[in-house]
Amino acid sequence: STFQPLARFPSIKRDLAVVLRQDIGAAEVIEQIRQADLEIIESVELFDLYQGDQVAAGHKSLAFSLCLRSPEKTLEDAQANAVIDKALNRLKKVFDADLRLS
Repeated sequence: STFQPLARFPSIKRDLAVVLRQDIGAAEVIEQIRQADLEIIESVELFDLYQGDQVAAGHKSLAFSLCLRSPEKTLEDAQANAVIDKALNRLKKVFDADLRLS
């Protein structure tokens, strides 16, 4: 068998911040983000949790750092944006989440 080098193509980092109900766990959200594109989304990490004045009562803001990489080619910005849109649409559908605008 031939050795496949890891990461032949560069990754793109993207952040995604969403506002959703307080009772939704970060692990559930990460799982849904990953499911949006199992091939391109290499990792998802929670880096910020915010509850307070700028977020509606009973809600929280979660911010995730996504590492995106294509196994076949260098990822274009447009493709990365499409994956983020797909993840966001999924979170809207599953959790009624909204994009958090900074």
